[in-house]
Amino acid sequence: MDGSGTRYAELLGSTEPGGDRWAVVGRVLYPWCPHGQMDSSLVTALGRGRGGPVTTVRNRNTVRELAALLDR
Repeated sequence: MDGSGTRYAELLGSTEPGGDRWAVVGRVLYPWCPHGQMDSSLVTALGRGRGGPVTTVRNRNTVRELAALLDR
């Protein structure tokens, strides 16, 4: 795990995940929030991290819509 992965692990390791799950692969964090990101303790913890990694989020519906645009 590189520096970004270590920061994710430290930040999220101290968070009660509830029903959320996460995995770090290299510099990428893969969260699973079955009850949505709005109510996710993991997403909340990431938002509180200062000086942490830059993030971008796409949910499945957004990815499908983007794929449909590419198919046109």
